[in-house]
Amino acid sequence: MVIDVAPSSPAKKAGIIGGDNTTVINGRSITLGGDIILKIDNKDIQNIHDVLAYIESKKNVGDNMLVTVLRNGIIQFNTVNLGSNPNYLPQLNK
Repeated sequence: MVIDVAPSSPAKKAGIIGGDNTTVINGRSITLGGDIILKIDNKDIQNIHDVLAYIESKKNVGDNMLVTVLRNGIIQFNTVNLGSNPNYLPQLNK
């Protein structure tokens, strides 16, 4: 499930929705209500690690990917145009 979507991010621009409701279960705060990512480019997704591994191995900045989400019981398709991550700074070899 998508918990949060960064403002001005490719996901936000594509209409991906993060959670909007927080509840406490067994003393742990849980965010609910966001899209559930089912597939990316017709590849099944189980967790965030699948998302990151797919993007890192198969995609580049500027590429599009089709994200299939479940929202309020309805399957939707969102095209995400990948951008660069301004918070990612690769480690330089010294």
